[in-house]
Amino acid sequence: MTDTNSRACIMKIASGPMSGHELVLTADAHLIVIDPNIQYRAEVDDNGFTTYYIPSATEHYELAVVTEQDPTNSSDNIQEKIFSLNINDGIKSFTIPIVYQELMLADIFPIAFKALDMPWKLTDIEESIPHSAFCDDKKNNLTSLTEKRKTIFICTFLLFISFVGIYLYPTNNSEKKINMLESILQDSHYPIIATRDGQGNALILVQTQRDADWSVQRLNKENYADKYHIKKINDLESEIENHIYDYIPNLLKVDLSNPCQPVIRIIKEQALSKDRKIIDNIIKSHLACYTDSKVIEIESKALIQIAELGLTESNVPWKKINKDNHVIFIIQGNLNDKQTSSIVQLAEHFSHKWGSKYIQFSVSLATNQLAGKSFIRNDQGFIILGHNHWSFNSNTLN
Repeated sequence: MTDTNSRACIMKIASGPMSGHELVLTADAHLIVIDPNIQYRAEVDDNGFTTYYIPSATEHYELAVVTEQDPTNSSDNIQEKIFSLNINDGIKSFTIPIVYQELMLADIFPIAFKALDMPWKLTDIEESIPHSAFCDDKKNNLTSLTEKRKTIFICTFLLFISFVGIYLYPTNNSEKKINMLESILQDSHYPIIATRDGQGNALILVQTQRDADWSVQRLNKENYADKYHIKKINDLESEIENHIYDYIPNLLKVDLSNPCQPVIRIIKEQALSKDRKIIDNIIKSHLACYTDSKVIEIESKALIQIAELGLTESNVPWKKINKDNHVIFIIQGNLNDKQTSSIVQLAEHFSHKWGSKYIQFSVSLATNQLAGKSFIRNDQGFIILGHNHWSFNSNTLN
C-alpha cells in the first residue's frame, strides 16, 4: 500500500484574507482555486478529490501539487518522485518545481511549502516575505486603508468647516453691521441700542422721537447704506406685552432696558412651565439677541399698597374702584401745582415699572375751567376727557 503521508505536504498562505493559514495537500488529489470573488470552502468528491476555494486579491488562478518521476532514477519508489506546482491562469498551464521553505508565486499568490515532518524555518520565510508582492500587497492594503481613513477625515473636516462657515458667516456679517451701527450712534444724548429683530434685520431702539430723528440724520451723514429700522423702546415693549398678555393675563410689564435680557413683571399666581416657554418664544420672535429673561412676581395686594403709599406721599385726595379685573385710583379735588406735578410723576414712574394693565390712575380737577373734567393716563400722558383734550406729559415736568 502506498504511504499517503509521503505524498502529502503543507502549504502556507502568505497573502490575502487567509494569510497565515496552512493546508495539508495530497499530491495529485486536489485542486486549489484562487479568486477575489469567492469565499473559502473545500469540496470533496466520491473519489476523495478535494477542491479548495481560497479568496485572494489577485485574478483567477488554479493551482495543484503534482508528482513527477525523477529522471535520474527508474525506481517506482515514491521517494524518488518530486513535487511540482501546476499553475493554470485560464489561458495557459505550466509547472514549476516546489522548493521547500521558500516563498513562491510572490507576484501571483505568495505561498510556501514544507514536508509534513519538517518544521517551518520562519526566519527564512519572514526574511523573504518583505521582498515579496505579498508584503507589498499588505503594505498597499494598509496604506490604502490609511489613505481612505485620511481622506474620509479630511472630507469630513472640510464639510464641517463648510457648514460652520455657512452658518457663522451671516452671523458674523450681521454682528459687524450691529457693531458699525453702535459706533455711528454712540454720541447720542440718550443711550441708543443697536440689535437685531426676530428676522435678523438691524433694529435701532431709541427712547424718544427726537432720538429717532437724530439717528436717521446721523446714519445718512455717514452714508450708511444697509437696511435698518428704528423703533421706540416703549412701542416695542407694548407690542411684546400685548402679545404675551393674550396668553398670560397676569402680565404687568415688559422692561426692555436690556433687550437681550429683559425683565418681566407679573402678578404672582400659580406658575405654569408653559408660561415661561411662551414668554421666551414671543420675545425671540421680536429680538434675535434674546438669551433669557428675569421674571419678577408680585402679589396683587402688595402692588396696590405701593400705589396707595405713593398717593399718600403725594398728599392728594383719592379713592379706589375695582372694574373688570382692574384697579383704578381716582384723584379728585382741588390740586395745587405741587400736587399735580407729584401725581403726574407718580403715575409715570409707576406705569414705567409696573405697567398700566392692572392699576390705572384717573385725575378729576374740581376748579376753574377744568372743574369736573376727568383725566386718565395713557401712553401720551394725562388726557382730559371731554371736548377739549389736554396732555400732561411727565417728560416735561421736573
